[in-house]
Amino acid sequence: MATIEKYQTSRGETRYMVRYRKPDHTSTKKRGFTRKKDAQEWLAKHAVIDIRQGTYTDPTLSRTTIGQIHEQWTQERTPYWKPSSLERRNDTWRLYLQDSLEHLEISRLTTQYAQQLISRIAATYSRSTTEACIVTLRGITRTAIRDHLIPNDPMTGIHPPKNTTDRRHRYITVPQLLSLADAAARGNRLTDPQRNRDIILLLGFCGLRWGELAGLRVEDIDLTANRIHIRHNAHQMNDGTWVDGTPKGGKPRSVPMPRIVADTLKRRVENLQPNDLVFPSPSGGYLRTVNRKAGGWWRGAFNRAGLDSMPAHDLRHTAASIAVHAGANVKALQRMLGHANASMTLDVYADLFDSDLDMVAANINRAITVAESGET
Repeated sequence: MATIEKYQTSRGETRYMVRYRKPDHTSTKKRGFTRKKDAQEWLAKHAVIDIRQGTYTDPTLSRTTIGQIHEQWTQERTPYWKPSSLERRNDTWRLYLQDSLEHLEISRLTTQYAQQLISRIAATYSRSTTEACIVTLRGITRTAIRDHLIPNDPMTGIHPPKNTTDRRHRYITVPQLLSLADAAARGNRLTDPQRNRDIILLLGFCGLRWGELAGLRVEDIDLTANRIHIRHNAHQMNDGTWVDGTPKGGKPRSVPMPRIVADTLKRRVENLQPNDLVFPSPSGGYLRTVNRKAGGWWRGAFNRAGLDSMPAHDLRHTAASIAVHAGANVKALQRMLGHANASMTLDVYADLFDSDLDMVAANINRAITVAESGET
């Protein structure tokens, strides 16, 4: 039930007020109409049609700021996020979105405003940063829609810009990888001269992420089945502390070991306890990632091997290349690398499967030749 009432302002002016019930049956009102007709039209749209169609938004709550909704969204999702994911999402808000959106009322966030903001971010920062900002904004707007703060999602149709750069990865060959591993051992001044060689072999042949290597424990290595079970992912937080989380995507996986890696790990773990880290830091904690731009053993190994330095993560690409040339299909590569699905693997490593197209054409040509010759 709804009513329209006349009232007088403090200045003696006549105004009209709409009283109505919200979908939760609580009573509310909308004041300030100068004409009764305006009040009737507002009532018909906002308190009748929108309620029936399920697009009703509370006029008072629509003034909620985006900063308030972001805080609510974060609190609701925190139990489902790993500490590293929570930190990354908080950093995305703090570094790229907070200044522009914290005090903006959610009802004032239009698609045009959101697109302009995302375009500015895309023009300055990487595609991954832009995608992270879009994910955060979508989480905020979907929370607002769920709570009836806005009727429609202003993030609909907003996507990161197309990646126009060359997406081909840099790969090194098996001989180059072996040469790099030997060069790493020759330059290591630590008490364990083989550690750096073993790290390069593991990254280059098995495709582990650095956090997975740092979190690898003796009990994760199955020398009987020649498998590495990826169950841990070490991550250093902004405050310098480490967390032992799950692998990316939250799912453990098993990775096959070629003989050279199995022999290497067998030698490394033979005197360790099941829960010991395979590659601890010199102080006994988690091993920090290497910096290819700074000096140190990583860059020195590439220099001695006569190769241009690359990030540690790029050896994961080399592992993918070696696996494909050894006959791995897309599904096997997906499982090895821990991608969410095979389409993601194919998108990332499409260039590795270019030769498959040539093979298809060759097989078709061969079938045509057989058919034309009358052979069976």
